Amino acid sequence: MSVGRAAGLTGVAIVLVLTASTLGSLGQSYKDGLRCTSPEEPADRVIHFCSKVIDGGEASREQLALAHYHRGRALAAEGEHSEAISDFNQAMTFGYGDSLILCDRGNSYGALGQYDKAAADCQRAAEENPNESAAWASACKWYRRDAQPTEAEAACAKAKALDPNCEVCTSAGVTIME
Repeated sequence: MSVGRAAGLTGVAIVLVLTASTLGSLGQSYKDGLRCTSPEEPADRVIHFCSKVIDGGEASREQLALAHYHRGRALAAEGEHSEAISDFNQAMTFGYGDSLILCDRGNSYGALGQYDKAAADCQRAAEENPNESAAWASACKWYRRDAQPTEAEAACAKAKALDPNCEVCTSAGVTIME
């Protein structure tokens, strides 16, 4: 995932959380929602505040989707990949189906050694957002680990075309012929 894309998603999430129509009343749930999606909060605090939003009973479907997504990212950062996958699935259930969530879920599958699921999610994310080099690079990495060299080379070629300095494509042992 590119930093710009992550920053853009965080900006969108904050705007959505701040929208009066999705917040209802301005109170503790407002503050928790802000802290749940804040890039400045450490992962354990994001988990805490997102859990408060999820368990609070006042959140809209949109808020629940964002809270599950951000808690999933924080759980993944803490190495809790099974729980992260569960939250990513919940976010999609509530209507949040961005290609970024697929790549994040794929990376959690990969961290658990489920390389086929990881490659499939990252490939789908890359196809949904074909200009996102990080999704192609993640697909490349998981295809390699799933012993699918042809698919890995194709995904890495697309990543490298978008980002000639793609570290996964050069450091993961995949050589792309120029």
